[in-house]
Amino acid sequence: MTRRERTANAFEALQSFGLVVLLVSLPYSEGLKNTGVALSLVGFVGKTLLGRAPRFADPATAWALAVYVAANFLSYALAEPAFQRPHELSTVVLTTAPFFLAADACRRPSRALLFTWAILIGALVASVTGYWSYLTGHVERLALTSIENPVPAAEYLGIAFAVSLTLLRVELRSAVAGPLLILSTGFAAISLAMTRSRGGLLGAVVAVAVILAASLRRKRYAVVALIVVAVAVTGFAATHPNSRLFVGRNIVARLETWGRSAELVAERPLTGHGPGIYWQLGVTFTDHEGDEHQLNAHNSLLHAATESGLVGAGALAAFLVLALRAAVRSARAAKYAVERAVAIGALAGLAASIVAGLTAVSTDAEPGILMYALAAIGTAGGAASRVQRRTHGADGGGR
Repeated sequence: MTRRERTANAFEALQSFGLVVLLVSLPYSEGLKNTGVALSLVGFVGKTLLGRAPRFADPATAWALAVYVAANFLSYALAEPAFQRPHELSTVVLTTAPFFLAADACRRPSRALLFTWAILIGALVASVTGYWSYLTGHVERLALTSIENPVPAAEYLGIAFAVSLTLLRVELRSAVAGPLLILSTGFAAISLAMTRSRGGLLGAVVAVAVILAASLRRKRYAVVALIVVAVAVTGFAATHPNSRLFVGRNIVARLETWGRSAELVAERPLTGHGPGIYWQLGVTFTDHEGDEHQLNAHNSLLHAATESGLVGAGALAAFLVLALRAAVRSARAAKYAVERAVAIGALAGLAASIVAGLTAVSTDAEPGILMYALAAIGTAGGAASRVQRRTHGADGGGR
């Protein structure tokens, strides 16, 4: 091995190490999160300059997200001067960068398991500290250290719960991984319930259904399980009126916000009003309790359409669909139970994020970073499946 190759390997290892730091610290340390992104970017740029070009197991998914990022830059360039906020562009780049960094690193499928464990360790630490703060504090709803709003905290925890539950199925008997996964799954579930956020809870329910559908041979059992869970959640909400699972005022506020957002999209349909400026557009819900300023569209795609136009929203929708498809393909191509669990965990986590995004913006901030990273993990099996197809093709041609 030449010195150049060893240096490229070192940069590639730094890229993965930075991603581990990012994913472990994501829910509880802003400083470590930024450090992780910086380290990973240095590793990525370094190995690229040494001739090791980026490669993605599923190029179509990467291109769709690249178009979404480009749409935000176009929206910024064409926005009214009052709505041009340069730092919002850097936010878009930093939020989506983990996908490209992780997808490139996951050309080695073993990295997918490494990043998955980084997510779960971070989620376990955040869940324990968040739950402890909830018990010892004077707050009504649980939040996390660097995710102070219970709604995005629930989105993060819903994704983490889905990933942890999937791995628990195959690692339950493991002497080390089993107990860690039991703790991770249990604390994520308890903390998620304490957020009292509808979107995160509903996303977790759908994630469970996805896991069951992907794991059980008889799919009707998954439907039965989903019905049981739905009945249990409804019963809990009916007997606990303060749970916030079903609150009439919030539902009305979201419906009106969606209507106003649709009007804003119609004003600038192609390029939107500018990235990160929804809160400046003056969307307010008013009833007998007073005025409530809406900081976002309470829907991921509608929010994207308002800020980056139909071009941005369409690219984001395409990315999500392609990411789901890539995770399904990875699960089918997996040779080992753990590899399949990682892919199904990515699929379930993405489903949880998408469902939560029906009533919130789950593609932003820490939950968004986690979602993009998980989408990259879900593509990891694509590299192996392509190798298998090439191998089978070569074998077939030789016979």
